[in-house]
Amino acid sequence: MPAIYAHRAFGEDLKKRLPPERFAEVFAHPDCFALGLHGPDTLFYFHPLGKNAVNLRGEELHKRPAREFFFAARDTLSERGTPAADIAYLYGFVCHFALDSVCHPEVAAQMKEHSLSHTAVEAAFEREMLLRDQKEPVRAVIADHIRATQENISAVSAYCGVTPCEAKKCIRSMVRSSRLLRAPDALKRAILRFALRIAGSRSVIDMIIPERDTPKKKAAAQALSAAYERALGVAVSLLENFRAFLAGEATLDERFSSNFDTEELA
Repeated sequence: MPAIYAHRAFGEDLKKRLPPERFAEVFAHPDCFALGLHGPDTLFYFHPLGKNAVNLRGEELHKRPAREFFFAARDTLSERGTPAADIAYLYGFVCHFALDSVCHPEVAAQMKEHSLSHTAVEAAFEREMLLRDQKEPVRAVIADHIRATQENISAVSAYCGVTPCEAKKCIRSMVRSSRLLRAPDALKRAILRFALRIAGSRSVIDMIIPERDTPKKKAAAQALSAAYERALGVAVSLLENFRAFLAGEATLDERFSSNFDTEELA
């Protein structure tokens, strides 16, 4: 999956394309939209160094056809009285699906072509996006848009199927994990890598944003940048469709038949 900053930037880029009068919830509840941009990934941060029911739930949501989540979400939204904050969260979730489903096949292709891990490709793309936005990759604070508000806790709990306590821990852990993996100086970087190596967390080591590019990582990041641009158009189309779906004016777009990992239809 693209990582934290890529999803954040995707949401900001999309807001420039969305008519405020049609997607008022996004602009009225930016914190909820911002968290929704991370979709099921939020659950991955529940005690992230080991497998447990909550982060496995995140994996399950990623692997199932997206339509299952969004059909259930419409029912849950109705049961909760259709709050605008929830709609903003779900619009963010749609954006997450659009970016992941378009980019994941490209991540897999770059892993194979350049012999890189999944998280190494993601980290290279994070670096590329941060540089695009004129931020210092190893120093930038990338998760300050994520907030454990009552609206966000309630939305994650209701739509992702976890308890409010678990939802709160997931959200806070996202911010904490991002802060821990931020290593602007060589000493912290070395200590962090050593500790993660001892813990057997090679994939987490690769999540640390690299200090500099290698030709392989640069090529992988550029390929993902092209997929990212394509995903913006996909997201606008899916948001319009989901808006109509919630209003009872349309069926879900066929794209929602795929899962978060691929554009192939289930």
